[in-house]
Amino acid sequence: MTGLLPDRCSTANRLLDRRVILKASASFGAMAALGGVARHAAFAQDNAGGTIAGKWVEEENVGAFGVASETRLFQADFPFYAIAPHWGGDGDPSALVEMQFSADGESWTEPLAVGVAHEDAGPSDREGRNFGRLTVLESGANYVQYRPLDASGAPASLPTLAFTYIDATDGPSMDDQFSVAAVSPTTEPPPIISREAWGANERYRHEDKKLSKPIIWPPEYQRVEHVIIHHSATPNFQDPMTTVRSIYYYHAVERGWGDIGYNYLVDWQGNVYEGRVGGDDVIGGHAYEYANGSSGICTIGNFMKVEPTAEALAGLIWITAWVGRNLDPHGVAPFHEQPRFPSIAGHRDCYPQGCPGDMLYVALEDIRDAVAQVLSYRVDSDSNPTFSDGDQVRIIIDETNLRSGPGTTFSVLRELPYDSRFTVNDGPVSNGDYTWYKVTGELGLGWCVESNLERTSGGASPEFQVGDTVVVDTDVLNMRSSPGTFAAVIAQLVTGDVGTVVDGPDLSDGYNWYRLETDDGTGWCVSDYLALVEGPTGRFQTGDIVRVDTDWLRLRRSASISASTVASMPFGTQLEVNRSPVSADGFTWYSVSGEYGTGWCAGEFLTGGGFSPGDDVHVVDGALNLRSGPGTGRSIVAVMADGASLTVTDGPRNADGYAWYEVTGNRYGDGWCVGQYLERD
Repeated sequence: MTGLLPDRCSTANRLLDRRVILKASASFGAMAALGGVARHAAFAQDNAGGTIAGKWVEEENVGAFGVASETRLFQADFPFYAIAPHWGGDGDPSALVEMQFSADGESWTEPLAVGVAHEDAGPSDREGRNFGRLTVLESGANYVQYRPLDASGAPASLPTLAFTYIDATDGPSMDDQFSVAAVSPTTEPPPIISREAWGANERYRHEDKKLSKPIIWPPEYQRVEHVIIHHSATPNFQDPMTTVRSIYYYHAVERGWGDIGYNYLVDWQGNVYEGRVGGDDVIGGHAYEYANGSSGICTIGNFMKVEPTAEALAGLIWITAWVGRNLDPHGVAPFHEQPRFPSIAGHRDCYPQGCPGDMLYVALEDIRDAVAQVLSYRVDSDSNPTFSDGDQVRIIIDETNLRSGPGTTFSVLRELPYDSRFTVNDGPVSNGDYTWYKVTGELGLGWCVESNLERTSGGASPEFQVGDTVVVDTDVLNMRSSPGTFAAVIAQLVTGDVGTVVDGPDLSDGYNWYRLETDDGTGWCVSDYLALVEGPTGRFQTGDIVRVDTDWLRLRRSASISASTVASMPFGTQLEVNRSPVSADGFTWYSVSGEYGTGWCAGEFLTGGGFSPGDDVHVVDGALNLRSGPGTGRSIVAVMADGASLTVTDGPRNADGYAWYEVTGNRYGDGWCVGQYLERD
């Protein structure tokens, strides 16, 4: 097997550089000083939202295809992101199921043959069935095309063949910034993302999914003598929390174990996730009897042909050093039927199969070296990443790509001009030949190559001053108890909410924070989603009636040309101004209401459209109802002809989405009508 693996010097040594070992060492040193792993109380999610799953059973759908059909097709009840076949225990355990997936039933993925998931090896599987390996998809699918095959690849028949498909996307994600990755030095407790934080539904661990029912797989303990490293064989660079929840559901519910089999999981950014309930020395389910006396660590991704990121390796080194802190990283010892089993091993050292992937397995000896250095504190502390969270940087290469993820395969969000300014939000992440940092600024949020960035003078640049009035210009903005994404949310502000700056700026987690006094309380908000409210220098004031003075004017959800469109309003549409103006994107924006709803529009395309008592007006655009009061529910006094002359006596009054005026005319008498259909003489 060794001869088939990549050359160790060209792969593992390049990834396991001094910086990776330093990061793991610094994190471990802080952890050792504090004396343990940070734990959070698990909680039970209710059944509203969260992971959903469906099942398609072949024998219940015999009419879905012909008996002689080799390739078979079915449609799921909802879009899914993970799937696994399973069949009766009396069926061939060496059989395969070849699958293809499609979102529309027309474009299909390449065929993928899936066998029995021996690599998980937890408690006994439900009903003694043969459960196939869980497949996590790059994107959602609705259709499955499949063929049951025997071990030689010939068509086969599998008894009670079924497919379980899963959508675990509804839950916490990495965008929520739950934790600091385990690659960064810290003086806090070790940054392990708890089950609560990644969205574990603790009902899965109980019979009948009720917390009052017995636990399906009660924790048992045995001192850790070895660390066994796995890979999940799932797509790289996906949201890892969705993957963890999918694995958890498949292990706990579908296979009937009552929990996830791995003790810990590590993602491509170096984040470490709490797996099996129970803490140190709890027995997991990841390598048959070898799970007794070992800790199973799953590296999220597929590393048969792709190298793990340096950050993933650093997180793996860190958690391996912690759970194996009483072991000799280079040691061997009798373990079950093997007389010389490594202290740090790959899953394939237990059984002949491909886990943890060729590109990760070849790095194991270097991982042992790194863990030994971490445990002995023999790493210098004078090497640091180029940038840290919160650093102010600028673009030094014109037309630099801002990407949706850390790699050249991710989509380009936009091209950045020279000298664009940003704040470092995350990173570094090594992928291929480049190191990437996540940055945020006025031009967006995304990932840039390290070589195209340069540090500028640090510190939080003040965008607002104490005493300034600011307005929320995003749909929903969290107001927190202190500056930082980990602080408690004390209120949620919405578009147009106004506050007064009482403190700040404070730079935390890559953002500038300001403390605001609002009608919903006092707390800290990110400046990126606030806009300065100008004084009374705008053309219109709150309560003014205005009209659209262009052919079509967009009503937007917030004061920005990039905000989504609520409606397109035609020339002459009458509106009421709701609050003071806001400057953004070179325009003066007004919050307005009218027949097309409430939103923001550029004041440069508005004209004064209201009338005052004494104004002489006439009806335009056809006949107009004269009513007994302001509102479409009031009785009709008369129907006034197009061009009828009137005099305004009162108004405006807002009702039913219109501005109403009281008018009088010799022919029609007194009453109220919609101002939109009036024009000055």
